[in-house]
Amino acid sequence: MKTIPAFVTSLVLCCLIAAPAHADSVSSCVPDTSVASLQQSGGCESGGLLYSNFQYNNNGLQISPGVYVTPSNVLVTASPFGLIFSTDYGIDGGFTNCLRLGPFDGPGKCIEEEGTLGYDVTVMHGAGQIAGLGLFGGGTISGLGGGAVSEIGCLGTGNDAILFSYNLSSSDIPFVCPENPTASVLLHSLQSSGGSIALFPPVTSISVAIGLSVAPAEANPRLPPPHPSDVAPFSNVFLRVPEPSSLMLLCTGLLALGIIKLKKPIA
Repeated sequence: MKTIPAFVTSLVLCCLIAAPAHADSVSSCVPDTSVASLQQSGGCESGGLLYSNFQYNNNGLQISPGVYVTPSNVLVTASPFGLIFSTDYGIDGGFTNCLRLGPFDGPGKCIEEEGTLGYDVTVMHGAGQIAGLGLFGGGTISGLGGGAVSEIGCLGTGNDAILFSYNLSSSDIPFVCPENPTASVLLHSLQSSGGSIALFPPVTSISVAIGLSVAPAEANPRLPPPHPSDVAPFSNVFLRVPEPSSLMLLCTGLLALGIIKLKKPIA
């Protein structure tokens, strides 16, 4: 009788030893972490998802005349279900072009934003796969208007996102996903609280390229100069599906057999 518990214990230990270990130590994600910090640390982990390779390129967005947005101004809040992008300067955390910071700020020249964000998301620890990508938010705040968000998701390991254009369209896919343009999804946010979502065959890694468009100062003449435009904080949401491991299924089956054997009376 004593040999059966010993067998089950040995089986559990073998399964634990044989299961793949997480070799690289990755910090847990902290809310409102700047892109600059994530670039320096290499990324973060939340709920079995590794968020890494963050990029931000600014082609025009200004906090105020002559003061430009940098990766330190762009904030990321990661969860097991996706990411929220915001800023540390805009109205309600949005991406605002030429926000008046004080009474002595002149009208200046507020030019159109053609900035781009990018990052990779990878499933870790055998915690399933990703079968859907959603883009939500990105509309306007307080009726300022003039903002839009679009993005391309490259599906599959090795399809690194090459940031190409703020106004992402289907013609940009070969540039953003050069290795396999057909394995991609294109999403656009709506100018409201809505969004869009794409479903696809499960993958373990996605590279995302995001385009931000914030209109120039003259886009809303009804407001006092410099007529700021804006994009609200926006988010990516991932649909997760299980990815059963053959090793773990085998271990589970053998453990079940051992438990059943334990319950049988000994003659």
